Amino acid sequence: MAFEVQLQERSGNTCELCQSTNNLSVYPIPPDGGSRADNCIFVCEKCLKQLEKKEERISQFKKTHVG
Repeated sequence: MAFEVQLQERSGNTCELCQSTNNLSVYPIPPDGGSRADNCIFVCEKCLKQLEKKEERISQFKKTHVG
């Protein structure tokens, strides 16, 4: 990913949510994340799992409560 270096520089090569330095990756922020560094954050594996779990809950809620 071309802007991964930008995210590393912006974050100081730490998770932008908890400042961990372990297992970092790019997380595209919905709904239009991934197209620019401004629409992504650099997160550790633990925070990534929490973000993905939240997305799953939102998706399930929409399926059951929103036509």
